[in-house]
Amino acid sequence: MITISLCMIVKNEEEVLERCLNSLKGLMDEIIIVDTGSTDSTKEIAARYTDKIYDFSWCDDFAAARNFSFSKATQEYIYAPDADEVLDDTNRRRFMMLKAAAAAAQGAEPEPASFEKRPRLTPFINTAPNPPDTT
Repeated sequence: MITISLCMIVKNEEEVLERCLNSLKGLMDEIIIVDTGSTDSTKEIAARYTDKIYDFSWCDDFAAARNFSFSKATQEYIYAPDADEVLDDTNRRRFMMLKAAAAAAQGAEPEPASFEKRPRLTPFINTAPNPPDTT
């Protein structure tokens, strides 16, 4: 199965981070949190999900922070949501189907879709329009 690193850049996200990470639970193979100077409990919340929490001194350059987070990733693919994003149940299923399809294309046995099996995360939202009905 393909592997995915969740890379997030956060600052003072205590109100939304747990909800975001819970919505991704079981989907990611690695969670990387880069904190740019939180003064609330953001880092403590993140620590419930990963030990890969890094400090980054904000330099007024979002791309630099994003690239720093990507430099910590060790998996095949990267997913980089905002802390206020949530993956709903429909899109969780779609995400697992996507991972299974990629595994099948690579000739691997897909893993069972167990969202509680691993503390891994990732959001996916299908924004493509529905295909026209051709029947």
